[in-house]
Amino acid sequence: MTLATYLSDHGFTDAAFAERLGVAHTTINRAKRGLLDLRVEVALKIEAETGGAVSAASLSSDVAKARALCTGVRLPAVAGSGAEGVSC
Repeated sequence: MTLATYLSDHGFTDAAFAERLGVAHTTINRAKRGLLDLRVEVALKIEAETGGAVSAASLSSDVAKARALCTGVRLPAVAGSGAEGVSC
């Protein structure tokens, strides 16, 4: 679910939701319009506040990258490194 949809469905204004998170209302407004790549901390707060309905990865490219790297997929060993493959 997008942040804009969540706010609309739950009757939140940008300002009211921002106050719950301790951020500026302009941060919420720009994020819901896709104009701002949020800091990891703020994106994770939104995910927690929405009970996971809004994914932090949809709001922060850093969260998306980190989650993409650690999907539980076994990574192959690097040839010549002496290391076995690892799992995230």
